[in-house]
Amino acid sequence: MNRPQEALLFLLREARASKPVSGLSDASPIRSISDISAEEWPLVVAEAHRHGLSPYLYFKFHSRPRPDEHAPESVIPESALAELRQAYLRNAMVNLQRFHYLEAALLALAAAGVPVIVLKGGYLAEAIYGNIALRVMSDLDILVKPADVSKSDSALRRAGFAPAENRVEALADTNEFHFYHRKSGELVELHVEPVDADYPFYMKTEDLWAAAVPARIAGVEAMSLSPEDLLIYQGIHAALHSYGYGLRAFFDAAAIVDRLPVDWHVLIDRTRKFRAEKPVWMLLSLTRDLLGLLFPNEVLSTLRPPDATQAHLESAAKAVLKEDEGGPRRDGGNPKVILFFGRKGLLTKFSLVFHKAFPSWRKVAGLYDLSPYSPLVALHYPHCLWTRIKRFAPAIRAEVAARRKDAESASRKDVASLMDWMMRSG
Repeated sequence: MNRPQEALLFLLREARASKPVSGLSDASPIRSISDISAEEWPLVVAEAHRHGLSPYLYFKFHSRPRPDEHAPESVIPESALAELRQAYLRNAMVNLQRFHYLEAALLALAAAGVPVIVLKGGYLAEAIYGNIALRVMSDLDILVKPADVSKSDSALRRAGFAPAENRVEALADTNEFHFYHRKSGELVELHVEPVDADYPFYMKTEDLWAAAVPARIAGVEAMSLSPEDLLIYQGIHAALHSYGYGLRAFFDAAAIVDRLPVDWHVLIDRTRKFRAEKPVWMLLSLTRDLLGLLFPNEVLSTLRPPDATQAHLESAAKAVLKEDEGGPRRDGGNPKVILFFGRKGLLTKFSLVFHKAFPSWRKVAGLYDLSPYSPLVALHYPHCLWTRIKRFAPAIRAEVAARRKDAESASRKDVASLMDWMMRSG
């Protein structure tokens, strides 16, 4: 952990008024804002940009009373505050437009009689942060029931959104569809499942809908995941992307716990039901260690996987705080591709590839609207294989290119090893 990262963690804990706890961040030498020098502030602001937390920092610190003349060093430099302000205003403008199109999508789906659960940033920005300018987003994610996919498709088309994929190709090994607004290009991801069933942790849609709670998002009545499912989903989503989104996922988790009444016994039961002990334990542990949020001891001890080690925790923390070469945090990469490179042994790798390249006979029959007893199913396997090649080829090329860089090789191997452990059931 470098000095700008230590400063950013201090500022985030200060914004939440939380104290450091025993963990990965308790040895930080920064104990007050005055410990951050004027020369360090540009690096701290750049770090906040990388993790998508600049708008939140500006909102929390810009209105604080200025200290008296005896402590001028504790003031955030005007240049740093101005840069944070720009990030806040820019995100406010972007999200105002984004929520305009979210409203259009939700109204269209409601008119079609389609129940909707708003996922990730669309829910968090408004319902958890209470100010859509505070949460950086990249797209809009909504969950519908599998039986409502056809109605959802028609409704979104009427609202000005065009599908990005051919329906048959989209159904080939994916749990989501992509719709781009014809005028703005705004992306809506229509999920039928929040997590692909191929992973060891799988959130059953029937259970999610049964526990969903009402929410008003973008001025429209919709649904959200229960507080417990919301935390579980945060943990799984962060793990699936190799913690490549940085601190934002953990700050989201802290905000959820601060804002919503989480029933920890229900969380434990749901986590076990979804076989998500590893990603949820990791989420809660790193939120505690990095941001100082305390959880009931029995929750962490109960959820801790038997084979979990301090090395796993440290590897994940390094992935969270990974230093990129400028710019915002990058996605951690395709989880299945990273998992392939992290698996040990040719037989294991072959099994993984074979399973993805050649789905079950029944699944192919369903994808192409055929009877599972029809011999025509065999004729569609080449098309399934081709759609998978098109889908995974860019991610494979990116992973190979990254591994050719010696500077990144060790960290990529660590992430692959962590993913390998994370995705082993039991």
